[in-house]
Amino acid sequence: MNIMLDLKKPKEAILHYRITTPMFLGEADAKSVDAKIFRNASYKGALRFWWRATQWGKFLSEAGGDVRTALSSLHKKEGELFGLASDGEDSRQSRVRIQTSLLPEISRIEKEYIGSEKDFGVTGIKYLLGQGADGRKYIKSRTLQVTLQFHEVNDEGKKISADDIQSIESAAIALGLFGGLGSRARKGLGSLSLQTMTPVVGEEASFTKLSEIETFIGKLDFSASAEAPLTAFSKGSDIVITNQGSDALKLLGEVGVKMSEFRKAPENKKEPRGELPMRAVFGLPHKHISERRASPLFIHVHALEGGELAVIQTLLPAQFLPGNTGTKKVDFGLIRKYLKTFENTRELRRHD
Repeated sequence: MNIMLDLKKPKEAILHYRITTPMFLGEADAKSVDAKIFRNASYKGALRFWWRATQWGKFLSEAGGDVRTALSSLHKKEGELFGLASDGEDSRQSRVRIQTSLLPEISRIEKEYIGSEKDFGVTGIKYLLGQGADGRKYIKSRTLQVTLQFHEVNDEGKKISADDIQSIESAAIALGLFGGLGSRARKGLGSLSLQTMTPVVGEEASFTKLSEIETFIGKLDFSASAEAPLTAFSKGSDIVITNQGSDALKLLGEVGVKMSEFRKAPENKKEPRGELPMRAVFGLPHKHISERRASPLFIHVHALEGGELAVIQTLLPAQFLPGNTGTKKVDFGLIRKYLKTFENTRELRRHD
């Protein structure tokens, strides 16, 4: 007698990332970082961020341009997909389970991505690191495998749609092309460089050629206004490759020097007292401004085929500070001006 067991494999997507720059991934206490442990919660938080960034244009369009309705719908869908903590009836379990494997062995080629340890203290890198980085542990270059397992049916019996799965896969790709994890991720530290992805439906896709990255960018929704209430892809987005080479830390050091020199330039001097300085567009706080605002510029070091690396800098303009702060708007054109200080750049996407 043949007994047929239901061994249906859950729907899953498998991604392989390469950590190309030192990743400071730890708890609130920076000194508690474990250089050998990867925290799934950090990945999930970043995945949610890039999901919102890639989906905002779609939700705004479906809401007919009504920002408040779009925000409400976006928040509701995010809770359905990634979970929602609540003491009431609105609590939700995540529809996606994240499994990670941080491979301990690194090849000769991967070691080259780390760069020379002595370069870790050069001016450009120290500028991007900011204060409090001395003596901190960090995860060095590794290959990270991430498996996204999708729960097909939730507690209410509702199936997850193919569109929802694809939206999460798209967020995972965006994270691996433009972002990173850990402290100073927007400054290029902890870059997660996506190499391959096997989606739930379809063949394995590679992201180690610029043409492959451009193809993905061409599928993103940039229809939303640049005055978005959250950091997201919009008409105002710019994506630029600023420098390329074979040593991640040297490339990042070049970026740090360029940014430091640009922000110190006389023409970028402070505005009158009580107003935002021009360079505040790169992020707050500054000494005389109490508000905090993360930089709208994302620096990412991407591993390409043949041992080459490219620095991808992505500008995602949005509402800089709440309207009741009494401070004037910032000029995102200043960041575009900074990007033009690099030679031999390649625009992957130009703002409308």
